[in-house]
Amino acid sequence: GLRKMIGEWSGAFDEVPSQKLLTVVRDIYNDGVAFQFDRELDDNRRAFLENFIKAQLVTYESPSDGVSAGWFFWAMKLE
Repeated sequence: GLRKMIGEWSGAFDEVPSQKLLTVVRDIYNDGVAFQFDRELDDNRRAFLENFIKAQLVTYESPSDGVSAGWFFWAMKLE
């Protein structure tokens, strides 16, 4: 009967902020723009990420199967 709070989950599927940070800082230093944060997603990638996020929400919030009492979403833009 004990439910958990899910901390800082995200919609980023294949990026770790700490691994990407050096590239982003280098881009800003060299060109004044964080190119990795200023990109467009194609329709397939957007649909995949939408389904990925929905699957997490179902897991965390489902009245019968949900595993948590709440969650925090990590909103750093990587995707």
